Amino acid sequence: MTINMSRPSTYRIISYSKQQQQQIPIQRRRCIRSLNTSCSLLQQQQQQQQMDHDLLQSIESHRPKGRNRVINDKVYEALSLTLNQSYTVPQLRLYLKTYYKHKTTINFNKVKKNDLITIIINNYWGFPSRTMVLEAERKRKQDTVQTHFKTNKSELFFIIGDEGSMLRDIEQANDVQITIMVDQGQYMIEGLPKNIARAQQAIREEFKQLIQEDCKLKSPLKEGLVFNDVVTKVMPIIPNISKQSKTFISVNKDNKFTFAALSKKSMDQAKLLLAQALSELNISNKKSLNTADYTFLNITSDNNEFEFMPLHDSQGMPLATKPFGWSRISHVQKNQNEGPVYSSTKPLSFFNLMGDNIDSEKNLSELNIKELLQKPFHFDNDTNIHLEARQPPANITAPLIPVMKDQSGVHRRSVVLDYVNRNTLIEFQSEHENSSFDDTDNIKSFNRIRVEFLVQEDGSLILEKAEGENNRSVIDLISMAGHVDIRLLAKQFTAFKTKEDMIKIPNNYSQIILPNSLQSVIDQCELTGYSDFYCPQSFILESPMDLLEVSFKDEAHYLTEQNLVTLSDIDAQYSQARRTELMVTPIENEDVITSNGYYQPKNGLDKWNSFIEAIQHVSKRWYYSFK
Repeated sequence: MTINMSRPSTYRIISYSKQQQQQIPIQRRRCIRSLNTSCSLLQQQQQQQQMDHDLLQSIESHRPKGRNRVINDKVYEALSLTLNQSYTVPQLRLYLKTYYKHKTTINFNKVKKNDLITIIINNYWGFPSRTMVLEAERKRKQDTVQTHFKTNKSELFFIIGDEGSMLRDIEQANDVQITIMVDQGQYMIEGLPKNIARAQQAIREEFKQLIQEDCKLKSPLKEGLVFNDVVTKVMPIIPNISKQSKTFISVNKDNKFTFAALSKKSMDQAKLLLAQALSELNISNKKSLNTADYTFLNITSDNNEFEFMPLHDSQGMPLATKPFGWSRISHVQKNQNEGPVYSSTKPLSFFNLMGDNIDSEKNLSELNIKELLQKPFHFDNDTNIHLEARQPPANITAPLIPVMKDQSGVHRRSVVLDYVNRNTLIEFQSEHENSSFDDTDNIKSFNRIRVEFLVQEDGSLILEKAEGENNRSVIDLISMAGHVDIRLLAKQFTAFKTKEDMIKIPNNYSQIILPNSLQSVIDQCELTGYSDFYCPQSFILESPMDLLEVSFKDEAHYLTEQNLVTLSDIDAQYSQARRTELMVTPIENEDVITSNGYYQPKNGLDKWNSFIEAIQHVSKRWYYSFK
């Protein structure tokens, strides 16, 4: 006997005579018979697999190719007849077990031939006949019932809220249709009884985590105002706040605001947004976060006729402004072809429109403006004052950028966190509120905290600055150079430094070591997306500090003598406002110590003359574009 083992998958069997077989040992003969049997079974198995594959492909070839998922009755009957006459029950069962078994729990061994064909055409291929569809719809309508459920407005808010995503998910998951009846305080679920029960249970599960809290206004109202006056003013704003914070806000009979949310985080955000909105409505003695101390109109232009021009920019407006819109004071145009109006060569002169204790009949010069701007500050050796001029939101386009001296500018992307002292906002008080805070850092209280990170190309963050604002002064100058509005902002601040000197701070700045609580906030910050940032919503720095906004800024810097012009595209994460802003700041002619190569002087007001000249220079090269 000879066995060729050169190729493991190929065997050559040699026959022997009886005499030769008797000379072969018994064990070897058994091995030969076993090998012959294995080869025969392997060949049969391969042949069967090929036959099964051909069978499955043959059945699959009958699948309809049209896009219409419903076929007419004659085509359906012809297809059923073809499958019935061409294939046996075992063959149809094999097809379903191969392709459809993992999608169903049906035991195909107990299904008859006609039912097997129906499962293939209807269930697996998804091509029912028109009569079958009509019959199924008729039966569904016959078995369908409508059930009404009583509810309240807060629950309806969450069923409808988030653009109806919760409603659609429950409808699709349970094969029901839900109709909201807001006026009747109820909703109706239509479908099979068992599906209605599942859908109602899903709604109950969603509301298990619903929390509710009643809060009253803690801050005293201005003299002559009552709670109903506050409600009248704030009601147009509440829908936007509710939508943004995913919290239902209502007013109850006890003159309290009721907050209902699915998480404590959403409720806290709603309280903060409502507090900001109420602070802007001038209902208490607390100063608005955005209102100017004084507003002056430039009257040096040759054309001194002005008019109010309505302006609405839903993307750039804060929540408190969107329901009402903006108005700009603009020069009256004598004709439609009139271009921008530029200032004359006269010295700047401003007429007081709004402000405290200023004679409205007296015109002010730029030096008077400087005196008013520094009026709130107490100057000493530890005083740091930033000075900047900002232009309010407008449709600013690239061709209108006033680039100085053909410089390309330094481009960078940053993330700015603005925290505000809770005591500067309208305050709420709930029954379970604990208003005591521990002064863990033993540091004076700040009105605002600003933290700025630079975003690197790989998405990592570098801490650029951290500052605590003690006081600020704001003056609006309208119609600079005839067509540009400017906001002057002076901020008295303290610079924070890290123990490892990670932040580059001028040596002459007043600075302190970064407080532990603020360091903890910085350590938790994380860039989670291109325009998505995580940071703590609040922290304690003697007083509670609440997150006001997270802003992403794409900046381009341009140098003009002793001032820096920064053009920023700003994308606010929470208010979802987007705007373009131009800012002018005085700088020192010192060595490069910061990422953009420049830093502001210790007291920006010392650079006033060159600063105001730079504002006029930029204003004359700028033009508002309204579309």
